[in-house]
Amino acid sequence: MVDVPYWRTKESIDKIRTYADIGKHCYIATACTIDGKREQGRVSIGDRTVIAEGVMILCHDAACGVCGLHQVCGDTKIGNNCFIGIRTVVLVGRTIGDNSIVGACSVITKDIPPNQVWGGNPAKFICTIEEFKEKHK
Repeated sequence: MVDVPYWRTKESIDKIRTYADIGKHCYIATACTIDGKREQGRVSIGDRTVIAEGVMILCHDAACGVCGLHQVCGDTKIGNNCFIGIRTVVLVGRTIGDNSIVGACSVITKDIPPNQVWGGNPAKFICTIEEFKEKHK
């Protein structure tokens, strides 16, 4: 069995940068999926953001093909200084604002404003970052 490191190397992140915009000083787990190898739709991740294991960040939705419609593509954006918890799914076209936290196993179906903590399936507002800091002192 090969021991795979938890975090992607700089070289691995540079390969992802060929189809997604990734800021500086990001930590991205090796076992996550960043979509973007399509003509339309792009993933953007800001500086100092942490993406945990099993996260899927999508910029397309092919489910419409079942009905004979074209797939939906769009830009998916994660801001600066964010934390995306293990096994979270960020759906096409969503924006997660700066300084936000997304709890483990969440499904992001709505945009998340800056400075907020969200979690669940579908993800819902939990508290502000200030309330989170106060709670975890």
